Amino acid sequence: MNADDLPEIEQNGMLPPIKLTLQQEDLCKRLDLLNQQTIQGQELSKMFRGAIYAIRKEYRSNPDWMAQSAHSLREIIYQFSPKHSKIKLVDALKMFGSVTTENDRFIEKMGRVRNRIESLAHHRSELTIEEYEKLIEEYEMVLMRALERQVDIHKEIDRFLSEVELG
Repeated sequence: MNADDLPEIEQNGMLPPIKLTLQQEDLCKRLDLLNQQTIQGQELSKMFRGAIYAIRKEYRSNPDWMAQSAHSLREIIYQFSPKHSKIKLVDALKMFGSVTTENDRFIEKMGRVRNRIESLAHHRSELTIEEYEKLIEEYEMVLMRALERQVDIHKEIDRFLSEVELG
């Protein structure tokens, strides 16, 4: 292994912060807004960032990295379980203004993704790295869809119409 293969360590001996994709940054903003409007106190975006941080290649020598990442993802949804909150996920999404709360097929899909994440967090399942990366992408997509609000749809329409007018 040469020096180019080693992770860049900051002066304090820690790895630098992760760089999230634009979609992941948007998801974090939406999680923070959901938190502010519903459960107050849990920093959902920090849990998500922690899950993404735990999947860094530099940490994959830790045999438990996948379960640790899945645990953070699971905790986001657990915040809306009867044990942790007085508000159910569907009710929290309604308060947030989500447009997906009436879609039973979507709620079912969210449940399937949640179950796969829970299995990993509890060490009841094993995936390849590629399978886990795809599961995280699906998790992100499901959360983004869940956190899509009516106002977002109006902004999309406005953006489309302004592009049509300019074009």
